[in-house]
Amino acid sequence: MICGTPSGDGSGNISITGTVSATKALTATTTYTGTDKQQGNIWLGELVDEHGVVTNTNVVQADTITLSTQNGSIASFTGVQVIAGGLVQAETDRGDIHFYGDVSTGGSVESKVHTTGNIVYNDVSATNSAPGTVNNISAFTEDGSIEFAGQVEAENTIAAVTNNGSVTFGKATSLTDPEMTVVAGGSIVAESKDGDVTFEGTASAGGVIDITATGLQ
Repeated sequence: MICGTPSGDGSGNISITGTVSATKALTATTTYTGTDKQQGNIWLGELVDEHGVVTNTNVVQADTITLSTQNGSIASFTGVQVIAGGLVQAETDRGDIHFYGDVSTGGSVESKVHTTGNIVYNDVSATNSAPGTVNNISAFTEDGSIEFAGQVEAENTIAAVTNNGSVTFGKATSLTDPEMTVVAGGSIVAESKDGDVTFEGTASAGGVIDITATGLQ
C-alpha cells in the first residue's frame, strides 16, 4: 500500500512517474481532509505542458488497482497505461477523477465521487472471455459531469450516472480524431438527474440502451 498523509510542510500527494508492477494488489491512498486542491492528490505520470515536453510512457500494472482520496483528485495523465487483471477502482469524497491515459482490465473499472467532482475516461476496456467473469465500466458522481472521450468497451454493462451534471460519450477533440465507439456486451445506462446526456459516434449494446435526463422539477 502507498499512503499519502500531510505532515508538517508535506502535501500528502502521491506521484507515480515510473513504471510500477505488482503481482497482486496495488493500493494508493491519501487522507487529506482540507480544502487546498494542491494537497491529497494521486497522480500517475506527469501533466503535459503546452509545448508537449513531457512524454509519459509509464505503466501501472497489478491484479487489482485501488486509488482513493478524501479531498483530492485522481489523475492518470496522457500516455500512462493502467492495466489490471481484475478490478480497477478510483474513489474520492471530493475531487475529480481523470483517466487521460488508457485503462484496460480483465475485471471491472469503477469510478466514484461521493460529493463534488468530474469523471473523465479516455480509452477504457473491461473484457475477459473467462466464464463467470464480470466486466463492467461504471462512473458515478453526486455533483459533476462524466465524459468518455475515447473508445469504450465492456463485456457486460457500461453505466454513467450523475445527480447534477452532464453525461457525454464519444466526444472527439478534433476533426481528425476517429469516430468514437461505445460497445457493451450487456446494457448501456446513462443518467443525469439535472443535465444533458449526449452520445456522439456509435453506441451498441447486447442488451438495452437506457438514457435518462430528468431535469429539475
